[in-house]
Amino acid sequence: MYQLSPFVFACNTGRNCMFLDLRRDRYISAPQPLMAALAPWITDWHLTSTVPPIPPPNEIDVDKLLKDLLNAGILCTDRRPTVVSEPIPAATHTGNAWLCRRRSADPPYTIRIRPILDLLRTDFSLRTVGLWRIVTGLSARAEKLKTSSHPDLSNAAETLVSHFLAVRPWYPRDYLCLFDSLALMLFLLQEGIRARLIFGVREDPFAAHCWVQYGSLVLNDYFDRTRLYTPIMAI
Repeated sequence: MYQLSPFVFACNTGRNCMFLDLRRDRYISAPQPLMAALAPWITDWHLTSTVPPIPPPNEIDVDKLLKDLLNAGILCTDRRPTVVSEPIPAATHTGNAWLCRRRSADPPYTIRIRPILDLLRTDFSLRTVGLWRIVTGLSARAEKLKTSSHPDLSNAAETLVSHFLAVRPWYPRDYLCLFDSLALMLFLLQEGIRARLIFGVREDPFAAHCWVQYGSLVLNDYFDRTRLYTPIMAI
C-alpha cells in the first residue's frame, strides 16, 4: 500500500488529478483514469474519477505512473504527521472590506504596527524557510484556535481585513496572492480569527491561486474569480 506524502495534497480538476507538493512548491498532474486504477493501492484515497476510463487504462501505463509518482515524492510507503487540510465551505460572496478597499483606505497616521510586522515576517519567511515551513506553522496556529462553539466572527474579520488593506499599500512589495494571503492569514490568526487559507488550481490553461476565506466569505479576492479554481488544500 502507498500513501500521499505528508506534504502533498490532491484534487480533481477535470480530466486530471492535480497534486500540490508544498515542500518543493510545485504542481504535478496525472490523468484521472490512471489514478482511478491506482486508487485501490493508495491508503485513504478520497478522489473519485469523473472521467470514464475509455479505453481502459493500460497496465504498463499505470505501473509507469506509479514509478513516476514515487520518484517525484508524491507517493510514499511510510506515513508521517502532515498539515491538517479540512473540508472547505463553499464560498458565496466577497467581503465588503475587499470590495471597498479603494474608497476607504485610511490616511497614513492610522497605520497599525501589527499588519506591517506580519507583512515583514511573511516576506522574510518566504525568502528563508520556504512555503512548507510557513504553512505548517500557520496550520499549528489555526489548530490552537479551534473551539466547540464556533462563534460567528465575520464582522470582526471584516474589520481586521480593512485594517490590513489600509496598511498594505505602504508595504514596498507588489501584490501577489501567495504573499498577501499568507500575511493576512497570519494577521487574522494572531488576532484570534480562525480563517481559512485556501489553495486552488484550474486547467486549460493551468493556473494556481490562493486566498483567505471565513466561512462562505472570501476576504481578499473576488468570489467570481475564486470560483474558477478547484480547492486543493485548506488550513
